[in-house]
Amino acid sequence: MTLSSSPEDRDLQLRQAALDIVLRSYENHKSHARFQETQRSWFLIAYFSVAGIIGAAILNRMLQPEILDDATRVIIIVALAVLVLTGFLIGMAIVKVGVEFRRHFHQAESIMTLFQIVEPGDEALQALLQRAKMGTSGDESRGVRRFVAKRFGVAAIHNYVISLLIGLEVAIAAALLLPQPSWAALAFPAATAFAIAALQAYRRTIWSSSI
Repeated sequence: MTLSSSPEDRDLQLRQAALDIVLRSYENHKSHARFQETQRSWFLIAYFSVAGIIGAAILNRMLQPEILDDATRVIIIVALAVLVLTGFLIGMAIVKVGVEFRRHFHQAESIMTLFQIVEPGDEALQALLQRAKMGTSGDESRGVRRFVAKRFGVAAIHNYVISLLIGLEVAIAAALLLPQPSWAALAFPAATAFAIAALQAYRRTIWSSSI
């Protein structure tokens, strides 16, 4: 960009250039936030596909009348252990992507908020800037509605689903390992609750380091 020799024109050009940079920054944050939101679903679909194929094969063998031999039992337990580990890694990836979504989202919102300070007396501009904000149900709700929107948002539900699958896989492994297979009924809620708590702790850790 070539600046004008006139101080007034140069100031206007610099202001326009600054506004263009801010607008592009806002659009960049907004597009990246939506991409991260979509990416969460990709991770979940990928894990569902792998867990579904392996899980179906395991359940099919376990439901057959023939007693499991030791070699098959070991293979199934190893496969379940791999699925549990993969589930935790996918869950962590989903949490990480969710935090990135929130970071881009908040950056975009802060740009609009600061823009509103520029012309506080212009009601039409204030209304336009307010409507330009991305907004989510969790951010716009209050009280109980806000709590429900936060605890049962897309990112939270993804974590719950991953945790339920991990709990199911641990329960199946417990049924194969424990002397009383019925004890696996206790392993399922315990493993699910542990997975939810672990992913939440991971989320709080990386969120605090990203702000």
